[in-house]
Amino acid sequence: MGVAEPYYNEPGFERYQNNPRYQKASKDYNTKLRRSTIQWAMKDMLEQLLGKKQLLYPEFEEVMEEHFCHRSTSIQEQLDEWMTLDHTLVNPVQEVKALLDQLLERNKESKKAKAMTVNNVISIDDDVEVGAAPVAEPTSASSPVILLD
Repeated sequence: MGVAEPYYNEPGFERYQNNPRYQKASKDYNTKLRRSTIQWAMKDMLEQLLGKKQLLYPEFEEVMEEHFCHRSTSIQEQLDEWMTLDHTLVNPVQEVKALLDQLLERNKESKKAKAMTVNNVISIDDDVEVGAAPVAEPTSASSPVILLD
């Protein structure tokens, strides 16, 4: 969320930051924001990426997957922190962590499969010199052969 108390970032609320009357409202706001972030920005997106729900933004699939995979450690640390602040988040946090683990595993398997495919393609033509272009034999004397670098 970027700041410890985002409630005070809302327009007009910054003037209440040190006012004890608004501390409960700030805490309630944080709780609601954490729960919504876990549900809609994490769980729902992970379920879409894993095919458990319809992918609403297929054009962003690669970016979303990269985000979750690249930032998985910091996401899990943030979830742990939120769970210690609010014990009612235990189940939603565990659900998101399980989905994140599934995505990481799928991503790892996908990278393995791609690496194996690349290795197999390279090994098929081991005797071909890298960078050498195949030269076509002319089919008739009147057919010109154009060689490209």
